[in-house]
Amino acid sequence: SWLALRYSARLMWASGMAIGSLCTLLTPVSARTHIYLLLAVRFILGLSGGLTFPCVTTMEGKWCTPNERTKLASIVFAGTSLGSIYIFSTTGVLCEEGFDIGWAAIFYFT
Repeated sequence: SWLALRYSARLMWASGMAIGSLCTLLTPVSARTHIYLLLAVRFILGLSGGLTFPCVTTMEGKWCTPNERTKLASIVFAGTSLGSIYIFSTTGVLCEEGFDIGWAAIFYFT
């Protein structure tokens, strides 16, 4: 990523994660407020996700030897798949139980 090379890859990654986390927390509120606000929040969430993955590969390239890069990349990207498995298996319970907030619990607890 150009931003990761221009600035610090760690700073850009942390910024992307922070913005993405904030947007995830704001999703239920924005959905209850206005559809266009929800679209804007989800758009910004997508941009922040587009920032994090290139930064991860930039950091891998700087921190690892060429022989270690593929193993680390496999572990990192397998983690995203494992996270999806976890989310898909728990969101139904969160939505059903609701913790008195229904579907919004998914965005607060996952």
